[in-house]
Amino acid sequence: MTKTPIVVALLATLVAGNALAGRHAGGQKFNDLDTDGDGRLSAAELEQAPVRGGRSNEERFARLDADDDGYVSQDEMRGARERVREHRPEFSDLDTDGDGQLSAAELEQAPARSGISADERFARLDADDDGYISQDELRARARRGPPPSGR
Repeated sequence: MTKTPIVVALLATLVAGNALAGRHAGGQKFNDLDTDGDGRLSAAELEQAPVRGGRSNEERFARLDADDDGYVSQDEMRGARERVREHRPEFSDLDTDGDGQLSAAELEQAPARSGISADERFARLDADDDGYISQDELRARARRGPPPSGR
């Protein structure tokens, strides 16, 4: 069975975790945020990106600025993504009964985004309301990204 990574962005959206090849959680390219073109993001530039995951702009910046030089480089964004990826469970790791879908109890094993109850998280992912989350539902949510609130 092919292991399909569960998208932590869906479960524990971290801005750093969504940085993919120079992209951040808002989906804008790193260079779009780098308004002065110096190849790095200041706190003011990073504020243009939506904040998700219950963190303030200051907390987000501090987490991303690994070398504490007051700027976030593309390498720091990639590094943050890799740190999140290392802690991302595989779908098959969560699917403990091996039925190819996740129950609410199985989903509880996944890291949770702060401020979102397990029930709300499950409801957001169970698009067809059948009481289970399929790999297709996770992939669809990953393409759309997590909703700011509600479903």
